[in-house]
Parts: sequence; structure tokens; C-alpha cells
Amino acid sequence: MGTLCCLLACGGLASLLVHGPELLAGLIYGSTKHIPARVHYLDSLLKPANFKRRRWLGATRFAEPSSYHAEGEKIKVLPEGSRASYLAEGYLVLRGLIPPETVLALREELFQNYSFDLEKNSHFESDALLDFLAFSPFGQVAAELLGTESVHLLRSVLHFRPTSLAFKRVGNFHFDWLECDHDLPAVAAGFLDSDALAETAPIKFNLALYDDMPALWLLNRSTLGALVNVNMTDASFGDQSPDAKGQQRLPAGPEGLPFWVSQEAADAVAVRPRLRLGDVVVHSPALAHRSPDAPLGELIGFLSPSYAAPASQCLGRYASNRECDWEAEQRRQERNADAEGSHEAEKPGSARQETLLGDVPGCFPQVYPKSPARKTEFLIELRRNFATGPFGRLLSSSLTRWLFLVPSPEDTASGGRADSGESEQGLPCSHEVVLSGGSSNCQAGADRRASEARDRPGHTDEL
Repeated sequence: MGTLCCLLACGGLASLLVHGPELLAGLIYGSTKHIPARVHYLDSLLKPANFKRRRWLGATRFAEPSSYHAEGEKIKVLPEGSRASYLAEGYLVLRGLIPPETVLALREELFQNYSFDLEKNSHFESDALLDFLAFSPFGQVAAELLGTESVHLLRSVLHFRPTSLAFKRVGNFHFDWLECDHDLPAVAAGFLDSDALAETAPIKFNLALYDDMPALWLLNRSTLGALVNVNMTDASFGDQSPDAKGQQRLPAGPEGLPFWVSQEAADAVAVRPRLRLGDVVVHSPALAHRSPDAPLGELIGFLSPSYAAPASQCLGRYASNRECDWEAEQRRQERNADAEGSHEAEKPGSARQETLLGDVPGCFPQVYPKSPARKTEFLIELRRNFATGPFGRLLSSSLTRWLFLVPSPEDTASGGRADSGESEQGLPCSHEVVLSGGSSNCQAGADRRASEARDRPGHTDEL
């Protein structure tokens, strides 16, 4: 009898843990649309840890050209000079790159199954997201800015900020490090030299999932060099490779800027763009940036995929959640080559010591030029280290749902929002590209910003 009571009590607590947010939100607020869809906890607990995923590429609406441009409409290309602007400072703001209705449909699809566990590489779990990352204009834009003929999807980050918290995902200025386990100097040098850029450096996008949303705060290259008193053409980002010897060091990863640069000084000169639905910030991982300040209740959600050329050595990290096991894919390729009687030198990467991004397309699919094949099935095998087990999935999903219990005062259905009082700061028109359907923000107050910039120490005309 005691065992039965214990089992019933545990079941009741588990049910409250999972279903509690929906019940309370329905009773208090009369709506549950602001809470991610619940997890079937028995399925989560009984389902064994599975490290293999079968995905279908091209099976959802996000693979259709009509999701990105009207029939007969010319595919968007960047205007002349965009690559030069990107190489000069490491970023661009692209207005109107994605149709707002496509962003709204994607947001609805992603939020339904969102949990903190799914932030990294959730395209391994979602055919819809995989199609969006593969068939959207991102691949073409990446190829134009990298100056390369083909581009592969490297990784993705998805984030919705809980409505009951006002935290910043990464509050200090930092250089990204998740794209590469050992290749950060090549990433850093990438946007300083066009040849190195095409060969090694990833390129990142930051797509706003809500309208009029603050995007990441940026320190462009000339501003950062003035702040830290470092010649950026001679700077390294902390790697121990021979190429980095003799260069000035900057910390890579979450450590942030050197200790002698205060957060206040960096904030004062940071570029702070605001994005409408369909707007995108594209930037180098070696560009110093941080999460924006935003008041409690303001809706924050973004999708941040990374792309790179097939010759890049960036293959993600070993010590991170939901990383594709590209070594397992290589072994599978070698077994297939042996079965077909192929010569050893013909196996992917066999003639080189290092593995390149293009050698393992099962982990990092080519997205530009787009493959003519549609509804293609392929197998993904995840690394077993740091993989989330069934209890972890349950706890992560339940915690996520509880933190979204309080709805935002903003209208999440229409994407509208109240005025937060925050304005865009420091975005030069030379780094804003307005495409069809987009609207410019850089003109408003441009003369005032130019006057303020001229008064700043370390000013350059590019600011």
C-alpha cells in the first residue's frame, strides 16, 4: 500500500511539473499560447537515449521558393559594395531579407516545441528549421560575402527569452567560439583578408523572431581596435597554433574583452540595431558583440545560424550539446568506399591530415548552390558526450514552460509590440542594406549620430 501511495504521489508531482504551467496560465490569464507545447513526459522518460536522427530535406513549406520571393520575382542579391563594407568592419544589417509572414510561420513552428535543451543545433530535430536554413537566402548571401562558390550549413542557435525574466543570454562583449574547436585565429583573420575569409572563416546571421526587436550590440573592427589599443590586423584570438605566434592576444569565447576595457566604455560606442520582422544582422564570429539590454516583458527571440565554405576547418566543438559526430560520418563513408572498391586516396579527406567542412556533408549539408534533389532523407549521428538523456529532456522542457508562465504584455500573435523607449544607436548607413520590403533605420538621426561620433575618442570616418 505504501509503495502504491508513493508511486501515485510521484506521478502527481510529475504531472504538476509538466502540466502545471498550462493549468495555471489557463486559470489566471485565460490563454496558454505564450507557453511552449508540453512534453509527453512518459514518452520522454521511457524513450531510451537515441543518438541518431533521420531528417528529410525539402519536405516542408520552408523549402518552397514562394516562402522567400513571389513567383517571377528576381532573387534578392546584395548591391555592389556590400562585401567591401562587410570586410571593412565585420558586419552588415540587411533590411527585408526574409518576408515577415515566413518569419511568423517559422516562429510558430519553432516555439511549439521549444525548450532550453533545443537551443543548439535544433535543426537536427526539426525538418522545418532545416529546410529554412537550407533554402532561405542565407546561403546565397553567405556565398557572396565569403566570395566562394559554395557554402555549407555549420551550426545554429535558437533562443526565446523567458517572459518572466529580464536576463541577457550573454551579457558581456565576447567573440564567438562554438563554430570552431581550434581554428579561432583563422576566424579572426578571416574578415581582414578576403582570401582567408573564403577559405576558413564562418559567417553568422541573427534573425529577429519578433517585430521591432533589439538585436545584438556590436563593436565594429575599428571601434574595437581603438578601445583595446590593438592593431586588429596583427591580432590573434587566443589559439595556440603556430600561425598565432607573435601576434597580440585577445580572449576568445565567453571570457569577454580584455580587463582594461570597461563594459560602460564598450556600451557607449556599440552599434545597437533594432530589427523588424525579416531584418537580419550578418556578422563575423570574430566581431565583438553581446546580448542587448531589454526590459522585463519585452519579447526577445532570435535564430542564429552559421555557414562556411567547404574548405573551412571549422567543424563545431567536441564539448557542446547536440554536435554532429562527423568522425562517425567519415567512418561510414570509408566503409561505403571499401564496399565499392574505391581507392584509399579517393576517400573524403584521405589525402590530407585535417578534415574539412565539405568532407562531411551529412553533418554540414551544402546549402548553396542548392541541390536540385528534394525530399532527401539522410542520417545524422550525434556525439554521445554532453548529449541530453530522457530525464534531462523532461527537466529542461518543464523548466522552460514554467519560465514562460507569465505572458508578455505585447501582442505575440501579430508580432506587434509597445514602444520600449529604446532607440537604435550608432548604425551607419554604409552598413545597412535595404532590400525589397525593408525600410531604413539609419537615416533617422544620422546627422546627430555623426556629430556624436566625431566627438568620441578614437573616431574614424567609418563610424
